[in-house]
Amino acid sequence: MHLAAQHPVDRALVGQLEQPRALLCIESALDGDASLDDMIKSTPRGVLVTRLWYLREVDPRTILYTGLTRDGTFLIENGKITKAIRNFRFNDSPLFMLNNLEMLGPSVRLAGTEQGGDIVMPTIKVKDFNFTSLSEAV
Repeated sequence: MHLAAQHPVDRALVGQLEQPRALLCIESALDGDASLDDMIKSTPRGVLVTRLWYLREVDPRTILYTGLTRDGTFLIENGKITKAIRNFRFNDSPLFMLNNLEMLGPSVRLAGTEQGGDIVMPTIKVKDFNFTSLSEAV
């Protein structure tokens, strides 16, 4: 069963999150052995992001990007997914994310980029990801 069907969205909760940890996919030539379940279980409080969308460069000097979460964003509490939450806008750099890397999973083939075509990326667990606001995007 799809995660979104199991966890209805709590729209009031999103503004209450403090220093969420994000589980994200980011392009990398490295492979790790951490499973998504291991990443979730090791997270006391965080946000599971299943997809990033509408990525746009903000500052080429710092490689800062903005974008949106999409297709499933979930609250993690005490190592378990507790509910679906609204999408976020973010501003962050892949360099900062790699510097804050806590766990790395195996690379998997993903489809559906804005430009079309498949990409291969691992799941990562990072700390201090910079969510900037809520998004009405679905």
